Amino acid sequence: MATRKVKKAETVEQAVDQVESPVEAPQEEPKVTMADIANALRIIDTAFERGAFRGKEATTVGATRDNLERFVAHHQELQRQEEEKESKDQ
Repeated sequence: MATRKVKKAETVEQAVDQVESPVEAPQEEPKVTMADIANALRIIDTAFERGAFRGKEATTVGATRDNLERFVAHHQELQRQEEEKESKDQ
């Protein structure tokens, strides 16, 4: 397998652009689960703890993290309400 040298990214966006994705025909539509989003939150938290972001990137990354967290919390609440409704119906 050939390796390729990649120069150090200046920003998070450049780092994402440098990631090579496999070229394959998708078998089915890709799905993102609540667990995937929760894992993304953990990754962002870990990256902040390790100092992976520059100061000017912190606002954008933090806002994105907050949106993901609200999304997960909202859907967890919907799921809890539906479970309560199902248990009352039984």
